[in-house]
Amino acid sequence: MGGFLNKTSAKWDSEKIHLLIEKIRRIPIKLVLCYTRFMQRDRHIWRCWARILQQWGVSSLVAAILEAAGSLTDLGAQMIYFCLPWFSWAISEEKLISLARLLEDPSNKDAFIRDLREGISH
Repeated sequence: MGGFLNKTSAKWDSEKIHLLIEKIRRIPIKLVLCYTRFMQRDRHIWRCWARILQQWGVSSLVAAILEAAGSLTDLGAQMIYFCLPWFSWAISEEKLISLARLLEDPSNKDAFIRDLREGISH
């Protein structure tokens, strides 16, 4: 394939660059494993929160607030990301980021609401 700089014209060889990009696109990427690890860790954290909220007797209230908030939870997630430096002294950064991911993804939020309403076994 050679270099990407055409030595005779001192310009970038766009055909070689295009071929390289096409080869890169065909490389199977295993991002799912990384994402799955985060999701498994997040789900564990969320289930712990659901148990705690149920023990305190406020799980139905929290579920109702999350449902009523609708898309405002996206804003809540952004506020958490913004305030990480100020809140991380009281709550671990991992848990704060996990909460933000919960709030910004509707399917995660719905699953958490189901956990709050149905209860967590164990």
